[in-house]
Amino acid sequence: MPARRTHTGPTRAVHVPGRATVPRLSWADFGLQPGELDWQTHAACAAPDIDPDLFFPEPRQAAQAQRICAACPVRQQCQAHAQRHRERHGIWGGLSTRKLPRTRQPGHAATRQRAVAVARLTRAGLTSVQIAQRLDLSPRTIDRYRAHHQRLEEAA
Repeated sequence: MPARRTHTGPTRAVHVPGRATVPRLSWADFGLQPGELDWQTHAACAAPDIDPDLFFPEPRQAAQAQRICAACPVRQQCQAHAQRHRERHGIWGGLSTRKLPRTRQPGHAATRQRAVAVARLTRAGLTSVQIAQRLDLSPRTIDRYRAHHQRLEEAA
């Protein structure tokens, strides 16, 4: 039986009789803007005769995917997409995710700020539980920050 589409507020949902209503996803749900992936229509891997599984190979079996990427007109956009979205698997623009240049991730700044706050509150004499409550973290996370900081001091 075909799905009946129903409008449920700002997002549309797909309703199939006898099943739960499932909200429809949009590009924004994946952190994408409309049109951000238009380059993919020009990709060599988008050809109908290319098996997508080639681009998620077993270890050391990426040569065929890399040959296809070598002649691709959108290699740079593909690599940039993989970096921007922190793809963890596959061949992107002819490179495995291990060989893509690493970019600083925005999460690192927040982690450093938390580490500084944990160190400052520790010096002020607060316990792990008190620091965890103030920073909205678990006491175990606070202990991990402290252990990491201690290892760094010992290495210096």
